Amino acid sequence: MSDSYQNMDYHYVTTTPAERNRVLRNTYWLLALSMVPTVLGAWLGVVTGLSRAMSGGVGLVVFLVGAFGFIYAIQKTKDTWWHRRRVLPHGQPVYRDQARLERHG
Repeated sequence: MSDSYQNMDYHYVTTTPAERNRVLRNTYWLLALSMVPTVLGAWLGVVTGLSRAMSGGVGLVVFLVGAFGFIYAIQKTKDTWWHRRRVLPHGQPVYRDQARLERHG
């Protein structure tokens, strides 16, 4: 059994159950892999006693400082060369603001 799905170009694409199963398997592997740093961080916090030290208002303040620090850092670096850089499949970099880069650089 194969199902047809409409892609972004409005063409119908036929997928097989094996392809769908491969995508699901890869998705769940990525989900499991993303859980590893979370579990290690929680374990490290419990072992070192940071979870006990961060109870109450101290933990809230540390979280808010970290969250707003990340927001500030992302806003300050969002228009740097690294964020404008895109790489094509053949390895040649492509820039979002190519005309502006050619004028200024």
